[in-house]
Amino acid sequence: MDVTINLQLPKTWNDLTNDQLKRIAKIQHLTGNVFDLAVWLILNNTHKYNFVKKHKLKAVLQLVPLSQLKTHYQFIYEKVQRETFIDLVGYVKPMDRLFDFSIERYSFADDLHNKFLETQNLNYLRHLTAVLYLKKHEVFNWDLQNQRAKRFKRLPHSTLLAVHLCYSGCKNHIISKYPKVYPKVVTAQRTNSSKSFLDVVLSMSGQKFGTYNETKNTRLHTFMDEFTNSIIMHEKWKEK
Repeated sequence: MDVTINLQLPKTWNDLTNDQLKRIAKIQHLTGNVFDLAVWLILNNTHKYNFVKKHKLKAVLQLVPLSQLKTHYQFIYEKVQRETFIDLVGYVKPMDRLFDFSIERYSFADDLHNKFLETQNLNYLRHLTAVLYLKKHEVFNWDLQNQRAKRFKRLPHSTLLAVHLCYSGCKNHIISKYPKVYPKVVTAQRTNSSKSFLDVVLSMSGQKFGTYNETKNTRLHTFMDEFTNSIIMHEKWKEK
């Protein structure tokens, strides 16, 4: 007997609701079948108290193996491509793909992102969130960083990890969009681990972007576009 299964599943990282993304972030430490089953339940919006729904979804697994079902949401197992940020009540979230960020603000965010990857210390995510999320009419100011990070002291770990997933997706987009910039930045950072993204880029940019203050306040994507063009021009000059 043929059985028809009609399920509405997210197709991309950006299709995940805030709740789904937080729950995915919370289970990232899991592996194998345990992780696979948890993802299956999350993407179907199933919670602990949804006993009937959980029973139905587990019945589906008797008909279709999880390895086959996974093909319909393979994006979860690939590079994070989340380009929109979750909402935090009382705060203005960054624009998609960080279009409203200056190169300075991005640099501080990227340093905190890298520190979390190195240490897994959630305090770096509180500081990252403080760079990413501001109150209405606030302007980014690194001098107020410690004070603003305290706002997120009680933020659930799953929310902090979800914010990190959002940032990771935006960074992955930026790396893929500006492939000529990032190899140079990564190489320079490896030779001097104390250098931040902004230090590295500024040391390579020369006078093209004006004074130091003018340069650090340049919009992230504008800077990346111009920096890419300067690299291309330099490559052409070397070929002559």
